[in-house]
Amino acid sequence: MHISAQNIQVTIGNSRLLDDVSLQVHPGELLGLIGPNGAGKTTLLRVLAGLRPPSGGQVLYDGKPLVRRDRPALARRLAYMAQGSDIAWPLRVDRLVALGRLPHQALFRRDAAEDAAAVSRALRRVGIEELRERALITLSGGERMQVLLARALAVEAEALLADEPVAALDPHHQLRVMELLSQEARAGKTVVAVLHDLPLAVRFCSRLALLHQGRLIAVGAPDEVLSDRHLALAYGVTGHRGEHEGEPFLLAWQRLARKSAAAGKGDPLPPAS
Repeated sequence: MHISAQNIQVTIGNSRLLDDVSLQVHPGELLGLIGPNGAGKTTLLRVLAGLRPPSGGQVLYDGKPLVRRDRPALARRLAYMAQGSDIAWPLRVDRLVALGRLPHQALFRRDAAEDAAAVSRALRRVGIEELRERALITLSGGERMQVLLARALAVEAEALLADEPVAALDPHHQLRVMELLSQEARAGKTVVAVLHDLPLAVRFCSRLALLHQGRLIAVGAPDEVLSDRHLALAYGVTGHRGEHEGEPFLLAWQRLARKSAAAGKGDPLPPAS
């Protein structure tokens, strides 16, 4: 599925959360939405998913606007993983993951065997088969995040939009999740993930889209988007770059002295003392 955001604006009261954002997401790529806290990443992801109507602009799916799309059909083609793990439902893990199959259960028609197989595939891919019969309220925050990812994978959609899928996870499971998202993209799916971890974003994402104060300031290859200038402007940090086993890495290395709103538009800011 090709997703196109055209001149997206989101305004609440006197606050503009997104300002004239245009973005293309293609099948077969993992696009990382990055930026500092409050940059508009989650808002943009929800707009891309059709969960929040923009104040201006439009989103197209394979060239057609959302208003012309069959919502049930779109729900089978696009899966969304929400941010956070605050789940208080007294459900077993496998039953929550099975909710991802609801878009496939048309009225009076249900393939229970296929639904069960899809749930098992999702649990196995995330690596949480042993949690299948556990109650959600007994799980840690990281385990709940993995369950939410499994629910999104159970949809088996053409596009997957995930909001901070590695939040609350330890390094082992962060790598597993990013490897899984990369596999989805390599299989031809359209994958968008909101990420705060810059090393993971640089290593695993095909492209990055950098948001700052509601505006898209850079989109492209990770090394181009996370230039010294962009790191200074969006994050107020310097970066340490290198390569290991043939793959690039980037670490946020030193804070920069915060200056005016024009910070980062010229020379990089001096290190904070």
